[in-house]
Amino acid sequence: TTMAISIDNKNDKDVNMHELSLCRQIVKLVETELADRPAQQVKTVRLEIGDLAGIELDALRFSFPIAARGTQLAGAALAIDTIAGQAHCQRCDQDIRLAKRYDPCPQCQQYDYDIIRGDNMRVMQVELA
Repeated sequence: TTMAISIDNKNDKDVNMHELSLCRQIVKLVETELADRPAQQVKTVRLEIGDLAGIELDALRFSFPIAARGTQLAGAALAIDTIAGQAHCQRCDQDIRLAKRYDPCPQCQQYDYDIIRGDNMRVMQVELA
């Protein structure tokens, strides 16, 4: 089963405090999608997470089994694909790569840009056992 569910995380406050909450949202979304298959166990959940999403990957990996406990996702593997951050700089009119949110444009060293990719998290695929 493949799902494209977006969970935007544009609030950079309390980054280290919300990964468990994000995992609980993932579990809830997947279970909702699998409501017609309540006996089916999930083998793998594949996420796509942008470098600019403000999500601590190690904390997410640690939190996932806790959030999944007692659900169809208990024991499921969490696979994470990272997406590079990209923005369009208004000053130099270039598409640029950003490693971190709030880094300056590598071309002109200004902060006048719009993020165009890499600032969200999506559930890309759910593999059933």
